[in-house]
Amino acid sequence: MKNLKVFSLILMAVMLFQACGSSKTSVYWVDAYRADCSGVGKMQCLKVYKGNDLDKAQWELIYSPIEGFKFEEGFFKKIEVREEKLNPKDVPADAPSVRYTLVRELEKVSDFKTQLEGQWLLEAVNSKKLGDDSMFPMNIDPSQNKVNGSDGCNHYMGGFSKLNSREMVFSPLATTFRLCEDMQIPDAFSQAITQVATYKVDGLTLHMYNKQGKEVLRFGKVTR
Repeated sequence: MKNLKVFSLILMAVMLFQACGSSKTSVYWVDAYRADCSGVGKMQCLKVYKGNDLDKAQWELIYSPIEGFKFEEGFFKKIEVREEKLNPKDVPADAPSVRYTLVRELEKVSDFKTQLEGQWLLEAVNSKKLGDDSMFPMNIDPSQNKVNGSDGCNHYMGGFSKLNSREMVFSPLATTFRLCEDMQIPDAFSQAITQVATYKVDGLTLHMYNKQGKEVLRFGKVTR
């Protein structure tokens, strides 16, 4: 009888150890925008970063919802989460093998990208102001990493190879190949946009700077 009780205690301890070993708590940031992904069909997934510096974030997709977590587009959220590994035998094919449960929300930060979103009109190239009748738009959709617009002659489209709260680097842009009568501004714009390294949003003005800190492009926000 005594041996049976000892065996039962050992068995319970082993089961408890296994249960504790199957779950853990982690702290990470949730991105302000979800991404298209494929799990059980097409859906949108949360992106998470298990680090501290959002400017250096390397986002990873998670394919399960976080139970108890309220996603708010346009806001980064730092949260503590319990991650529970599920028994593979109980998980259907193509279903996530981890269950996420919110423990607590630690921090909420407005996403810098919301300041960039929308349409901007080019106001200056290399600090030289354009005429008031100039209409050279740039449309920025940072959540999809897309940008498109016109340099006054040709249309362009592309995205960013780097974009955080301070740095901005455009990826090589695809453009049309029209040859206009006056190419002075289009040529200056095409050269300046490849030099952009940092930026600052000051109210309704978007300043873009090169690596030396010189303003190479300036835009004004279109408000409707």
